[in-house]
Amino acid sequence: MKKQVTTPNTSEQKRDNRSYVNPMDEQEWNEITNAKGTFGVVAPTQVETHEPGKRLYPDSWEMNFWNRYFGWFLFGNNVIGRAIGFIFVTPLTNLTGLSLYYQLYLNEIFHTHFMTRLAHFVLMPLINFFLMVFLCQFNFSEQYLWINAGTAMTVYLMLWYLVWGLTQNATFLGLFMAPALSLLCLSANLFYNFFRHDDGQSQAFYDSTVIYTNPLLWVIFCGMLQSGSHSFEPKLPPRVNHTQDRWVGLHDFIERGFKQHRGFQTIGTLVAAFLFGTMDEIIASPRLFPLNVLKVTYMLGYKPEQWAQIQLLAKKSMEFGNPALDYIGQAQA
Repeated sequence: MKKQVTTPNTSEQKRDNRSYVNPMDEQEWNEITNAKGTFGVVAPTQVETHEPGKRLYPDSWEMNFWNRYFGWFLFGNNVIGRAIGFIFVTPLTNLTGLSLYYQLYLNEIFHTHFMTRLAHFVLMPLINFFLMVFLCQFNFSEQYLWINAGTAMTVYLMLWYLVWGLTQNATFLGLFMAPALSLLCLSANLFYNFFRHDDGQSQAFYDSTVIYTNPLLWVIFCGMLQSGSHSFEPKLPPRVNHTQDRWVGLHDFIERGFKQHRGFQTIGTLVAAFLFGTMDEIIASPRLFPLNVLKVTYMLGYKPEQWAQIQLLAKKSMEFGNPALDYIGQAQA
């Protein structure tokens, strides 16, 4: 593995609008690759800096592919790029489902407050559960009710997590998730068959169960709670706060907006971020659910060196309060 990451050239910067990135020296790389033990909870500091950005870990093959061929679209300084950035905040995360370090890194820098982490730990399994309940209505067999789209989702996730772990030096990720997914699938099928409509009349797909157990309503409700939990975080990420490269405190963002007589725009931005965030959380839950389970196994002693590296990467990236979104490291400040 390379000990130094080269600086992107000027044409690449113009194409994807990412921050200038310095190479990482060998001492820093050795500190990360030789990390042992745990570092506790990390949180972004309020220290400001005007240093160039620094990539602390090489991009995965997925990240390289999307940056190389679609960086102009995903990160471009144009209407489309800014819209995608505002809606998804980190669009690359939805396209890199096998990049373990990048996914864990984003999970750390976006969830630094205890309440945010607690909400995600509780709500992510619920979102996946109610997604399975919703899919259980689509049967593939009249004889065996459990052969349905909900079960198919479970099988798909098991295969995904198995491949993810095998290719990312977390061999047992799929095995850790198998019992959790099996329990969710069994519970979802039982839940659906107990609460589904039995009046003999065909129902719309969005009305598969009685109203108070409607899975779509519960998915949206849990997604809203999960999105709202980010209000505990000390800073708004770039792209949401009308900047492309700097994290801004929520209080500072609101105060600046009203001082500049843009109160309605500021409130509208926060409301839109909450609504799009709800969608993002629902989309992200199948991808982030195994990361929370993996973090528990890390804390119980599974691959302590790998967990220590992730913690150290997040800590170093947040050292100056401006961690990067599109790579692992510090953004230009």
